[in-house]
Order: sequence, then structure tokens, then C-alpha cells
Amino acid sequence: MRDRAALRIAVADPGFTPSEREAAALLELLGEDEHARAATRALLRIPAAARAAVTAGFETLVGAARAGACELVGRLAREHDATLAPWLVERLRDADASTRRRAATALGKLEDPQFEAPLLAAWSAADSASERRAIVAALGQSGDAGAQALLAELAQGPWVRDDAELARIVGEAQLKLAREQLRREPSSIALDVALDREVELALSVRRGFEPVLAEELAALGLRPRVGNGALLVRSAGPLRRLLQARTFLQLSIVLPPVRVGAGGLEAAIVRALASDTAQQVLLGWTHGPIRWRLHWHGAGHRRGATFRVAAAVAELVPALVNDAREAPWQVQVTVQGDRVAIELQPRLDDPRFAWRRGAVPASSHPTVAAALAHVAGAAARDVVWDPFVGAGAELIERARLGPYRALFGSDLDDAALAIAADNLAAAGVADATLTRADARRHRPALPPTLVLTNPPMGHRVRAGGAQALGELLDAALSSWLQQLVSDRDARGRIVWLSPVPERTAANPRARVVLRRAVDLNGLAAELQVLQRREDSAPAHRRSRARSRQP
Repeated sequence: MRDRAALRIAVADPGFTPSEREAAALLELLGEDEHARAATRALLRIPAAARAAVTAGFETLVGAARAGACELVGRLAREHDATLAPWLVERLRDADASTRRRAATALGKLEDPQFEAPLLAAWSAADSASERRAIVAALGQSGDAGAQALLAELAQGPWVRDDAELARIVGEAQLKLAREQLRREPSSIALDVALDREVELALSVRRGFEPVLAEELAALGLRPRVGNGALLVRSAGPLRRLLQARTFLQLSIVLPPVRVGAGGLEAAIVRALASDTAQQVLLGWTHGPIRWRLHWHGAGHRRGATFRVAAAVAELVPALVNDAREAPWQVQVTVQGDRVAIELQPRLDDPRFAWRRGAVPASSHPTVAAALAHVAGAAARDVVWDPFVGAGAELIERARLGPYRALFGSDLDDAALAIAADNLAAAGVADATLTRADARRHRPALPPTLVLTNPPMGHRVRAGGAQALGELLDAALSSWLQQLVSDRDARGRIVWLSPVPERTAANPRARVVLRRAVDLNGLAAELQVLQRREDSAPAHRRSRARSRQP
């Protein structure tokens, strides 16, 4: 077993896992500022031994190690064993003030109102400003009605007038308790409510798919304008109408930009959230309490600024409650020189893709599959084949567009085929045929009129790199073009995303109908629509094609 000097070296390694016999010795390191955090991390990896050591050996610890043991037990109680909480309650009466403070802090992090009574008793016995601050902060996390009464009394009494830091903690604790009370009431986005006045909405979309989203919005009677990475529309709702468009990524309500004046950035944000437009949106499109969280786009967490903004907004508009964990609204703040742009983003489980029961690594995002299906269009006699079916998204999105003759999907991954089957069933698509097969050699039971697929991209190819990927897609594309057929009601076409666009567009059997660069979350690809050159079709098919011409 290592001695203390060796343990100091060992815990410096983030991957160090001690033996159970070393638990007691590690407790001693909790009193050393430079090693306490690492020793706690190591002990949490042997939770049963850590519990046994701290409960048996706590009274032998001295100084800062006793306080460090309280933090350790608090972590153990939260992450492994809630029955340790009474041990922390006992430490509220410890002779050491630092130990009492750390015990109070640990109890607060358990976020359980059952600890309100012992914390209130500890407040009555507290004999220092630092201890009172720790207890008040803990009551803000694990308090209830009794804590609210105490905090209201403190907010008006001499304690906060004489201690500015305590005044700050009291205000923050009151906000937390109010937020916790509202959490008990359900809150959600109101999808079926129309506003009294139009507001501006931004629908973000992957680069290259803007024309597809524009067509979807136009079909809804909206007139989209191109924004920065999004399409902008004016609408009074209801929001469910916009969810008929299946290719956008994020929906946001854009507030009028605010100039950062003499009051600074935080005051500008408060003005925007208290504005008539923000109130119209938040009140109109929320069921239940209005809970929101602040997101500083590209600027980190900025916790102090977030709290000050939340406190100021709560004072101006009490109906708005800041809640970082369970808020149906995210307020995104982007600083642009002397102006601040603010978007209200509804946070909801996307009802458009409720069929998604599972996914495979790097499988199509549903919005990408929806875009491909939209570009492909629908014909009642379509025989649709996805040679790289993955999780089945393309087949599902094509099926929901309208009638078809048959759906086929193939893949070499048995796990992917199982997930695709689950997703298809959840989407109500019962007639798709899934087959384990190689995309280069497989021939579906019926010749396809539409090959609709998102093939492996660079990071999805296990070996061989770009050269192997190009050769794979060359062979696959040539096979597809050879099989592709057209009839009176369904023209043969391939709609796909090519990671090697110049190579695939140059296939001698292909006639290029559309090429458009797209951005798949940083991965460049090209949306291509290809048809077979008529002179590459077998002679009997060319003859039939000529006979159908008027």
C-alpha cells in the first residue's frame, strides 16, 4: 500500500483508481488544499470503501480534512447512497465551524426539503457571517415554506443591510425557491394558439437546403426571406402550422435588436425581455408558468450576469421565472457590436419526427432525409430503394409524401436493419422490405424508379479512406443506373448526397439534373439528382421508351 507521499503523486493522475485499502489514507489528503479535489475524485471511484472509511474514521480527522469529508459524503449521498444524508445532518452541530459550513452546503446540494428543519435550526445557532451565508444558500436549494418565511424576513431585516454578500445570497435563494415552486406546475409550449399580431420567426436550415425549406414555407402561404443561416417569415401562428415544414432545424422568434446603451449589456437584455413583443410571445405561446433560461451564444455561461439579468427581469415581469433546468423557453443572446440580438427559442420534443425510435452512427438527421424526399417528389407508381438504409429515415419521409408502389431498403449492418424496422413500424410504414445486402450488387425484387439515399461519408468509412469510398460509390452508382427504370407515371431518378461529387457526377451512365453543395454539420457534400442517359439503357428499354413518345 502506498504511503502518503506516493498517494499524493498517484492522485495527480486523473485516471487513478485506488485500492479499497487506501481509502483511509486518502481521507487525510482531504485536508491538503492542493490534493483535496483529486483525493475526492479518487475516493468516489471506490464508493463503498469510501463510505466505510469516512464513517469509521471521521473523528480521527483534524482541521480541513473534516470539512473535506463533508464534501465527499455529500457527493456520495448524491451519486451513490442517499442514506448518508443523516450523517451530514449530524455534522451541522460539529464543533468545527468549517465542518458545519461544508455540511450545510452538501445538504443544500441534495435539493430535498426534508433537510429544511435541520438547516433552519443551524441558522439559529450560527455564530459567524460565513456560516450564515452557507446555510442561506443551502436553504435556497433544499428549502420550502419555512425557508421562504425566513428569507422574506432576512430580506427586510438588519442582516442584509450589514452584509452585502448575504443580501446577494438571500436574493438568489428566494429566486431559486420561487422557481422550484413553479416547477411543480406543468409548463409547455402552446402549439395551437394564434397571437394577436405577427412576429418575426427564424427557421435555421443546413446550407444548401434553403430552397427546399422555402418551398415548404411557400406551400403554407408564407413568404420567406433569406437571413443569416435561416429563413425569416412573419406569422402570428399557431406554431403547429410551421411544424408542417420538415426541413428546418430550429425555430426561433426574433426580437427587435436592442442597442447597448449607457446601462450596459445586461440592461439591454432586460429591456428586450420586458418588451411588448417578448411578452406577447411568452404569454401567448406558453401553457402554465413561463420558465426561461439564458444562453449566451458564443460567450460561455456568464453565471453572474445571468443571475443579475434574471433578478432584474423578475422584478419587472414577475410572471417570468428563470430556470436553467426545465425551461420550455431558451433566450439566446448574441452580442453584435453595440447591439444585442435576442431570439426566443421554444424547447420541445420535435413532434415532426416522433417515429424516431433509434439511430445508427452518423445516420441521416431526419431533416436531411425530409429534404431528400422533398427533392425526389412522389409518384404513385414509385418503386423506392434506399441502398444504404441506415435507420430508415429516407424511406419514412418518402412514404409520408404520398402513394408508392413499393419500398425497399438494404444495408450490410444487421443492427441498422433492426433499428430501421423499429422506426418504420413507429411511423406506420408496414410494407417496406428490408434486406441485408451489398449496395453494389443487390437488385430489389422490382426495378427501382427512385433511388433515395444518404451514403457513407468520409468519417463513416472504416478503412481505405477517400479512395475506397470513391470506388465503393462508383460501383454502387453504376449498378443503380443500370437497374433504374422509368414508366408513364414514374420517371427514374437517383436523389442522394454525394461525398465525392465530381467523381459521381462524371459517371458516364448518368445525366445530371441537379447539383447543389450542402453542409452536413461541417461535412461537405453535394445534393445530386441523376437520371440514366438514354443511350446507356439496354436496347429493349430504349425501344420501349421511344414507343411511349408521342
